[in-house]
Amino acid sequence: MRALNPRLRSSQPTQMLPQELSWAKHNCLEAQRQCTGLRAATEDAKQQLASALDESQRFKERTSRRESHLLAASKASKAKAKGLEQQLADVTEDLQRSQVEAQQLRQFAQAAGSQSLAHWTEANAWRSRAEELQRQLALSQQQAAAAQKEESFTLRDVKDGILQDLRSATDAKDRERRVRALLLAWHPDKHPFQQRIANRVTQTINEVRLWF
Repeated sequence: MRALNPRLRSSQPTQMLPQELSWAKHNCLEAQRQCTGLRAATEDAKQQLASALDESQRFKERTSRRESHLLAASKASKAKAKGLEQQLADVTEDLQRSQVEAQQLRQFAQAAGSQSLAHWTEANAWRSRAEELQRQLALSQQQAAAAQKEESFTLRDVKDGILQDLRSATDAKDRERRVRALLLAWHPDKHPFQQRIANRVTQTINEVRLWF
């Protein structure tokens, strides 16, 4: 070409052509390396996303199992407490009737004096019955207190589960999302037969969220 076009013999583009070709090859290789790095980064991102999705699914399953366990425990505790309250009410009613009857017998005994030993025997029998009913009332009160203590243990387990759930959050946004989910799950409107426990759990969640 130099022989055909003498004007290109001393032109600068013809002299710079090898250097430009070298730079083009260098830029091409650099672009290929960058593309390889981007592909590797994309694959890593895909793996991290898949791992995060798996962990999220496992967390949802654990949360669901924990909620089911807590609901079952709360229902059992509520049923037991309700039964004890009914027994306590029945014993209290019997005791009140026995106290009225015992008072009537004491009045009758005072009026009758020592006229009949049978009257005293009957009065003693009623007194013994009243004492027995008082002992039954004390036992029922102890059982009711034990049921309340068991309910407090259930609330303690719920509190521990809430703390563990919030501590496992990745950041403040994730923690706030979990708090909203727990408040929604334990809303009293969703637990019409466990309003008391739901209110206490909701109060506990609002208290625990302030610790972080």
